[in-house]
Amino acid sequence: MSRGGYLHSEVLLRPIEQLLRSAGATVRSECAVRKGRDTGYVDLYASWTNRSVVIEVELTPVRVRNDVAKAGELSPDLLVIVTPTASVARAVRRRLGMRGPSCRRRQLEIWVYPFGAAIERLAAWCRLDSHDTESEPSAMRKGL
Repeated sequence: MSRGGYLHSEVLLRPIEQLLRSAGATVRSECAVRKGRDTGYVDLYASWTNRSVVIEVELTPVRVRNDVAKAGELSPDLLVIVTPTASVARAVRRRLGMRGPSCRRRQLEIWVYPFGAAIERLAAWCRLDSHDTESEPSAMRKGL
């Protein structure tokens, strides 16, 4: 599991990892972004045959720009930044210059939600995948 403390690893990250595994994803914890000395790690990298998601849990907004850069190197369809509270989620969105809980930067869709909303959105995203494996991720999330 992740190198974070109890709140980060057990309370916020573990249930998301379990959700992704139960949805049929191959999940890598503490996934290296690149090889070598200057490698970074993302908390979770989950993939299916037709899409992938990076999960980063952040207790403060300090490192979120780095999270976006690391996720961009892995080229997932979606980056989800999970926070413990709505106020931290708002601070993360401000730091990233987001006007709402989701945005698109180049090919990367980014969601920033507190834990409860994040796990609900991810569960819906995973359920949609099980019914329509040929759809593009952005098309599957319309109306969510």
